[in-house]
Amino acid sequence: MLEEAYDGNPIDPGEYFKSTFGVFHGDAPQRIAIQIKAPLAAFMKERRWHPSQTVVSTEDGSILLNLEVAITPDLIQWVLGLGPNAKVLEPSNLKDAVRDSASRVAALYKGSKAA
Repeated sequence: MLEEAYDGNPIDPGEYFKSTFGVFHGDAPQRIAIQIKAPLAAFMKERRWHPSQTVVSTEDGSILLNLEVAITPDLIQWVLGLGPNAKVLEPSNLKDAVRDSASRVAALYKGSKAA
């Protein structure tokens, strides 16, 4: 709390976060395309992840999830959380970010044996 009153412009949270996936505010939104494999497809298409989302079902039981959002740390973490059932198709900078993060995680476990 400060003694002086706030004299800045008010921020509309709906407008500020409209192109974000979570709590981080990113750059301009990009078209995101993620293929979700059959084991998760039904769950993923039942939920509204973002207002921009569209879902296309494929013959093999997977879905193509499309979003128009900024690439932020929480988006990258969300994709990683889907594990081997999700593959980023575009954009390339999101593919690179997910691959790099996954590589860093795998390096933590290099040399350890599975239980």
